[in-house]
Amino acid sequence: MEQHTTLRSRLASPAHGHKVPIGDSPYIRAKNVQLVEKDPERAIPLFWSAINAGDRVDSALKDIAIVMKQQDRTKEAIEAIKSFRVRCSDQAHESLDNILLDLYKRCGRLDDHIALLKHKLFLIQKGLAFNCKRTKTARSQGKKFQVSVEQEATRLLGNLGWALMQRDNFVEAEDAYRRALSIAPDNNKMCNLGICLMKQGRIDEAKETLRRPQPCREQQNVKPKAKPGGYGDENVKTNVNVVVNNPLRVDAKPFFSLKLVRNNEKLKRTRSSSQTMGMLSCCGEE
Repeated sequence: MEQHTTLRSRLASPAHGHKVPIGDSPYIRAKNVQLVEKDPERAIPLFWSAINAGDRVDSALKDIAIVMKQQDRTKEAIEAIKSFRVRCSDQAHESLDNILLDLYKRCGRLDDHIALLKHKLFLIQKGLAFNCKRTKTARSQGKKFQVSVEQEATRLLGNLGWALMQRDNFVEAEDAYRRALSIAPDNNKMCNLGICLMKQGRIDEAKETLRRPQPCREQQNVKPKAKPGGYGDENVKTNVNVVVNNPLRVDAKPFFSLKLVRNNEKLKRTRSSSQTMGMLSCCGEE
């Protein structure tokens, strides 16, 4: 009992500077070894114990993959996620996919990296990303912030364009960058688009793209119409997105295929995702 109390007080102590949950479960013991004692090698088997015990499996699997990545054990981390993600909740799969993307990129598995990016874009197209919500809460360097579906789509399309360029597939990479730029302007993506055009021998188009980069989305502010009583109509869109059509009709292979989805799986499109689907309507289906 005394040992249990000592561990509880040590975990709760702010002197360590880490937010470690209070308790004595397998997962909390693993977090204590990882963050407080700073012993990642010993933390890995403790995270395995937590997974096998069914204690916070979602968090334990994410943590063990991150610790393995820090220890340059990327292949083991990939196999851990692929083998044990079936034990995780539906809400954890998006985070696990993001970790997998980083692991695939780190160990040079570009084909798997590209396939997973296409799958995540497919989920956005069908309105299934973010657990069918418009935004999600993300964390970076200890800070929380909101990410919209549109922002996630541009990020994934940019990463897809980069990965396709590494495979010398400049036609599909161009298509990815154009689709990203049709949602939001970005100088880096515009420069990479110019490189894709140059690699295809379209020098004049590349020069025009790099010399005069045009914003791909314009926002026009519209004041909501006032209703009786002085309140604005919240159903009126305050931002009207004007999407510039792709001037080059490149017949690149579509990113998504319905073959990725099992025949017995029903896809749902939420009402909240209809605007984003319009932006991504250029993403064809087989």
